[in-house]
Amino acid sequence: DLVARPLIEMARTVAVVIAGVAGTLLSQALVFASVTNQAVVRTYDEFGVAPRELATAIETARAILSGAAIDLVWHECGRCDDPLGPSELIVRIVRTPPQAGPGSLGYSLIDVQQRSGSLATLFANRVESMAATADFDPGVLLGRTIAHEIAHLLIGTTEHSAHGLMRAQWNTRELQHDLQPEWVLSRDEGTRMRRGLVARAQRSRMPEM
Repeated sequence: DLVARPLIEMARTVAVVIAGVAGTLLSQALVFASVTNQAVVRTYDEFGVAPRELATAIETARAILSGAAIDLVWHECGRCDDPLGPSELIVRIVRTPPQAGPGSLGYSLIDVQQRSGSLATLFANRVESMAATADFDPGVLLGRTIAHEIAHLLIGTTEHSAHGLMRAQWNTRELQHDLQPEWVLSRDEGTRMRRGLVARAQRSRMPEM
């Protein structure tokens, strides 16, 4: 008994210490997860989207990405000169340039080797034209386009899916029918986006050689 009691007390102490360490690690993991699931978007509106339309677009994009457990933080930039953080993206809203592909509502620049990207460009006049043809809310369509391009940046690919938000082509009939499954991200796409955010955070923590 004289030997057993100190061992029991020691075991209890060790158990408390382990529990405390485990609790700390869990807290850090939860904080890390909450940070890495957050995407900060710097937007440069060179087109001049109407404020109400832009507000609708932001809320639409947030709702879509929220369904994939991505927290979208929107930061409107007149001029932002600070270097991009690991979870920061740039969305430019412009008028369609002459070299743009026919029918395209926007594009993302992707580093296929790093499987990552930081810049998406949207063609606001084409978005508004398509919405007008379908008698659809241009702010909602702009938000869906933003969410589509952000998904490309976070997944790190220009590939498209056969169904859902990430399909390659949208048409006015789909807007008029407005079926919810056609405008959401799949579970797999959400998982890949979150992995992309984690990878960005990990790369930012790697020591420079």
